[in-house]
Amino acid sequence: MKFIIGNDAYMFENTVDKVEEIYKITNDKLKDETVFFSHFIIDGKEIYNEHDQYLLNVLDSIEEVHAILHTSAQLIESAITSLTGYLERSQPELQQFINDLYNGVKQIGAPNTFLLLEGLEWVKDMIVKIDALKQRPEEWHLLVNQATELTEILAEMEEVFQHNDPIVYADMLQYDIIPLFQNLKNSCEQIEKKGL
Repeated sequence: MKFIIGNDAYMFENTVDKVEEIYKITNDKLKDETVFFSHFIIDGKEIYNEHDQYLLNVLDSIEEVHAILHTSAQLIESAITSLTGYLERSQPELQQFINDLYNGVKQIGAPNTFLLLEGLEWVKDMIVKIDALKQRPEEWHLLVNQATELTEILAEMEEVFQHNDPIVYADMLQYDIIPLFQNLKNSCEQIEKKGL
């Protein structure tokens, strides 16, 4: 497999010890505190979470792994763009899922639930990651406040999930998550207007 990071390219065999080498090389690049790891692109597919699990699952067939590194400004810009895109794409699906929960077509344990929870965790983690940077946009505090609200909602959603009540769950999505998504989107737009 070919591994690309920055301006460097390596050829490795598709073995577990070479995956460890990829992580070592990546971590060595990150010692330069002017760059940050964003994600891997593995055979054209962007992988933002659970990289090691994904790499091991497709290890035998991997042809190319590209480590994406960003400066803090690039990381913020990419995060805002990704967040805005996620919020826009997820709204129609979220509304359909809510309708399906209300109508008894889907239950809390449907795949949509896990995708939604993964997405919400990604939103929260992304905001926390950017918040740890020294350089942040002027209006960044808006997203931090909303990430705090999201953390509280996620805890409540977990409790409702355990009680397996689809109507209460749908209510939370309708009256907590959808308005929060709109607020997040508005905050992203404000940050973009003020400049990254």
